[in-house]
Amino acid sequence: MSIRFACPACDTTLKIESMIKAPKQVRCTKCNVVIILTPDLLSETGVTPTLFDLTSEKDLQRAEEQARLKKIVLSVLGGIIGLVVLIGLWWTFSPAADRAAISGQVTINDGAKLEKGKITFFGIDNTNIKAEADIIDGRYQLSASDGPALGNNKVQISSRRPSGRTKIGPNGEDIDILEEFVDPDFNTKSTLTADVQSGTNTLSFEVKSKSAASAPPASQ
Repeated sequence: MSIRFACPACDTTLKIESMIKAPKQVRCTKCNVVIILTPDLLSETGVTPTLFDLTSEKDLQRAEEQARLKKIVLSVLGGIIGLVVLIGLWWTFSPAADRAAISGQVTINDGAKLEKGKITFFGIDNTNIKAEADIIDGRYQLSASDGPALGNNKVQISSRRPSGRTKIGPNGEDIDILEEFVDPDFNTKSTLTADVQSGTNTLSFEVKSKSAASAPPASQ
């Protein structure tokens, strides 16, 4: 059963061979315009003809093009960000050419573990490099990226402990006053040195407390 309808542009009677269930494009045989036929059960013919909107089509094409461009831009930005992240990770985890990994033990007063403190390496040959590590349970460790300078280094070891005296804090609380436990010969006046080689170094240090350093030698 054919369906007849009028062209919205020139009013020419046109027809299609059967009822449609979805919108369909047809062209007027007289004025050559494109018509959109939409199923309409409430109309006498069963379809509603409307002129094809070229402006909407152009807007749709423009929107699709913008979406494609946006996708390309986001892909490029994602690639750039990924590259920056990879470079940052490489920079962070790759060993520096002028540094080396180091670890070891720190003991005090003839072999006891220095329970906590800090060890600092100051480059002598390369004075721009300073490396510092926490001492925990008598051990310290630094990776190659954070390690001391290659060559000669001055070493300082510090361990601050409560002095038994207190001071008033900003909120009125008592705060322990800390004092240096390690003798100055291994700290502010340190003569300790380390010769750091390329690769992984293992260097241990023995220090004395202030009280042990100032104690008189045992009588023979």
